[in-house]
Amino acid sequence: MDHQHDPGPPFDFFGRPPLVSGSVTAAVTVLHAEVEQALTLAVLPWEGDLRHWNDVRSVRSGIRRHLEAVVTSQVLEDVLLVAGELAANAHRHATLPGRVRVFRHGCAVRVEVTDRDPACPSTGGRGIPLVDRVSRAWGVLPDGEGGKTVWAELSEHR
Repeated sequence: MDHQHDPGPPFDFFGRPPLVSGSVTAAVTVLHAEVEQALTLAVLPWEGDLRHWNDVRSVRSGIRRHLEAVVTSQVLEDVLLVAGELAANAHRHATLPGRVRVFRHGCAVRVEVTDRDPACPSTGGRGIPLVDRVSRAWGVLPDGEGGKTVWAELSEHR
């Protein structure tokens, strides 16, 4: 007589059903996405001062060191491009000191550059049109202290 044991539905160590049933590849994919999201949450936000022209370079290198292990290389390059353009615009056209922040906003990485000039940035140069092309959204908000914050959101996965 052939005795086969039906193990029933799979359960984890705590008796809960698994997050993913099916192939190991599917389970690893879900786990990787969850770990990547947790790392991004743990690492962000990043902030830096913008007082001198050299600070634009420092902002880019600080963001690179901070994010390179937790976002894809394409997302990192987009964040660096946007942060660099917005910081350079603030340095060229606004009143400093300023502040750069990079943080998670929903399913996006958000870059904000705050300066002391209330005027909206010009869209006639190459910086803002480039930010518009790379970002999924961008805009300008008053900062509540007579200046403005120019922000851009980039998709976390590209």
